Amino acid sequence: MNQVSYPLEFITPCFCAGADQSHAEVRAPAIRGQLRWWFRVLGGIPEQERRVFGGIGGGGAPAASALVVRCNVTRRISDKRDLPTWQGNAANDPLGYLCYFATVSGEGRRWQQGAFLSPGSAFTLALWMRRPVLAAEAQLLERTVCAWTRLGNLGMRATRCFGALRNQGDQMTEHDFLSWAATHTTFRLAEKGNCVPHSPRAWQEAMRQLGSFLKGLRKDRGLKGKDSTVLGCSDPRLSSALHLRPVWVKEGILPVVIYADTALPDDVRRGRPEVEALFAASSARG
Repeated sequence: MNQVSYPLEFITPCFCAGADQSHAEVRAPAIRGQLRWWFRVLGGIPEQERRVFGGIGGGGAPAASALVVRCNVTRRISDKRDLPTWQGNAANDPLGYLCYFATVSGEGRRWQQGAFLSPGSAFTLALWMRRPVLAAEAQLLERTVCAWTRLGNLGMRATRCFGALRNQGDQMTEHDFLSWAATHTTFRLAEKGNCVPHSPRAWQEAMRQLGSFLKGLRKDRGLKGKDSTVLGCSDPRLSSALHLRPVWVKEGILPVVIYADTALPDDVRRGRPEVEALFAASSARG
């Protein structure tokens, strides 16, 4: 891979930071971690992952990453109007339901201007290989970058809409996106909401749709945060296999729910009643 650059833009607020949680920053290690996760989701096996991204485990000698990741922020916006506020009980608002964890994270230090990047903030991602990899791995990496720029996120609460981004050079329609997603077998679209026409706050309406979906799923299936389910678990730590994701398409912001069970152990992955009900309902609507 020769050096390739991607002009990326956030479409929902991104709470990404280093040691200072009150100052948002886009960091190359965070992007590398997201690319590594999607590489795995799309079928990459440990040996391939090690050759592309490096590693210190696996029974072999430590290996440096073949992939170089660099990023440069080109437009940084932190607008306090993008921090939703509510009258009364925020939990009654589906957007407030999604935002609650972020509002209390770090004793509130992160829910303030300067600690997040607003929609419209942009950065350039540069990728290149410091040494050749196998052709199959290079092709998988290209598909990985495409998937991450269409469905990936950065920062806190990435599985719950925050830090969603888009490739400004990828001008896809809703039909284009749905056709592309249908070609993948390692993840599925479990839910699709109504596309919200573009406006400065379209992302909030898309998040409300997804927040309403999540509240309904938890209530209907009796899912609790302390149980090991497709929504993850706090103890033991288990990442969510359901990702709520506003997607930028030409028509507007499209709310979708992605199911990627690669994140789950075998005893949680298959035959879960909440997953069966989810896809049954989705199929009935589609």
